[in-house]
Amino acid sequence: MVQTIGGQLTYDELRLLRQLERGDQTIGDNQPRGGLNRLVDEGYVMRRLLNPSQTVHSITAKGRAVLHEAEGND
Repeated sequence: MVQTIGGQLTYDELRLLRQLERGDQTIGDNQPRGGLNRLVDEGYVMRRLLNPSQTVHSITAKGRAVLHEAEGND
């Protein structure tokens, strides 16, 4: 776990944020969402529904800020 101002994020959650920093990700219903649900709930990631079976996930300003902060803690 990495301690940030916003709380604690796992290394997997930070990895997901880094992936989203490179570009939005589309996820179908049959694909695992891993830690994305918590990142959405905490405001680090935004979820948009494309259609009933696909969502797009994008990093938010809060997500970028926590990545910048975590760079010094990794």
